Amino acid sequence: MASQLRPSDLLNSASSGLPRRFRARLLQLEPRTTAQGVPWAVLTFTWSGRRLRGPLFPREWERSPALVLGDVYEVMGTVAFRHGTTVMRILTIAESLVLCRGPASVPSDDVQQTQG
Repeated sequence: MASQLRPSDLLNSASSGLPRRFRARLLQLEPRTTAQGVPWAVLTFTWSGRRLRGPLFPREWERSPALVLGDVYEVMGTVAFRHGTTVMRILTIAESLVLCRGPASVPSDDVQQTQG
């Protein structure tokens, strides 16, 4: 079972690879395709005053709900550290059925979709 994501998980390499859950607002969606033409995306969320960015690979992309920029999602992923940057590998994503209070519930003007 995945533990709740904590800010310290984003700084500590000991957390790398461990599944973590978090609720966050989707800020950016960058559609991509593999060399074989299979869709996937890079997603950016806002969580606890931070931006979390990570891939939603083809299998997870196929299973994900229709993603809407600005909506809040329940995400499970693993923390990874790449070239000094923290990255979340997204394992599952679902629509949040709980009203979110705090940073993820604040409307944001920086929500954007990148054309790929």
